Formats: sequence, C-alpha cells, structure tokens
Amino acid sequence: MKRAIASRACSAIAILMGGILVGMGAIAGGRLAVTDSAMAQRTRDAIAEPNQDDLHLTCRGTIQNRVDFTAYYTREAGFRRIDFRPRRANRTLTVSMNYVKKDAQNRDIWHGQGNSEVQADVSLVHLSTKAPQVGSRISVGYDHQWGRATCR
Repeated sequence: MKRAIASRACSAIAILMGGILVGMGAIAGGRLAVTDSAMAQRTRDAIAEPNQDDLHLTCRGTIQNRVDFTAYYTREAGFRRIDFRPRRANRTLTVSMNYVKKDAQNRDIWHGQGNSEVQADVSLVHLSTKAPQVGSRISVGYDHQWGRATCR
C-alpha cells in the first residue's frame, strides 16, 4: 500500500514538472530519476535566480577609513550613482556615473565628474570581466584614494 502511494506521488510530481520523461525503472522505492537531461537543466536554471532581468545591486565600502560609499547597479543602467558619506560630515554627496570603457584587463570602468558638492573626480572599476552579480567586487576612486566594496 505504501509503495503504491509513493509511486502515485512520484508520478504526480513528474506530471507537475512539465512532462519530464520517466524511464523504465525510474520510480523505485519512492525515488524519481530524471531521464531528460535538457529538461532537468532548464528546471535548475529556472530555479537559480527568478528575477535575473531585474537585477539591482548595492555595493557598500570605505575609502581610507574616512569616506563611506554606496554604489548602485541595475542591469538596465549599470553603475549610475555613488553616494559618499564623509565620516566627519553629516551629509551625503551624490555623484552620477557614466560608462567610459574597458581597461587593459577587460574590466568595465565608469567615471563621474565632481559637482558643487563633490570637488573630485570619481572612478569605479568592476573587478571582473563577467557581468555584475551578487558577490561582485568593485573598486572606487575618490580624491585620489581608493576603496573596495562587495555587491549585494
């Protein structure tokens, strides 16, 4: 009786998973063996990250223990903004960033110009040749000093 219930449960799971082919002897002892590797890969890919097209990252770091920063990334716009918070001031300074080019190591570089609040050039280097993702590292230059951050 228990084996028949387990067998029916596994059959129902196979049907719900979108028609995964179950081969002869695939259901045994309540276990399901997937015989269509392409369908299995598509299932794993779909589970990996459901909102891959709507990626938003926040990368927080510090430059020389004197300026905290937060860089913002979206898949649509890239790294478009960095907020700086000098530790001796009680305000946030915002710099808009523009994509410039790839460096000699094939890493993406963004640049921002100082404005009336920020009197320094700002640079951001994505420290990977792959597309930004959770765990990516960046380096940010502000007033000729550099700091790093990990994106979440």
